[in-house]
This record gives sequence, C-alpha cells and structure tokens, in this order.
Amino acid sequence: MRTGRRATNTRERHAAVYALRAEGLSISATARRLDMNVRTARKYAHAAETLIGPNTSGRPSVLAPLVLACQLCSHSPTYYRQDEPDRERSAAHL
Repeated sequence: MRTGRRATNTRERHAAVYALRAEGLSISATARRLDMNVRTARKYAHAAETLIGPNTSGRPSVLAPLVLACQLCSHSPTYYRQDEPDRERSAAHL
C-alpha cells in the first residue's frame, strides 16, 4: 500500500464518498457535500480499492536518455571523475 500525502488524501476522499453513497446520497449531492467536482465524486464512487497505482503514462521520462548515458558512462573503463583534473577527457565521454 502506498504511503504519503497524496495516497492518504485519496484514501480519505474515497472513504468519504463511499460513506455518503451508502447513506443514499446521489453522486451530485455527494460532490456538493464534499465540495468536489461531480466527475471526481463519480471517479471515487466507481473506483475499486486501488486508486493509486504506478504511473501509467506511456510517455518516458524526460530524463531517461540522461540516466542511460550516465549509467553507460559510469561503467565505462575510460570514465574519469571530476576530481581528476590532470587527465584529458575525450569529447566522446562528455
């Protein structure tokens, strides 16, 4: 189970929507009572238990190419640390 502020807020809002729906309130009445958008209330009302999952966007991270380059560079035998100023670095390793 996820932890953190977002996960806690989501679980609390989900429980509040379910409680009001169990009392017989409509989705729009539930949304008004909880001061949330009707679509948000509907999302919580129709959601299963797991509302927070992994990031499912199909888009890769903006930093993905840099992470790969850093991983490749750090495992390279010609990788030089910044505290070694006496060695010349080739343009291929920058």
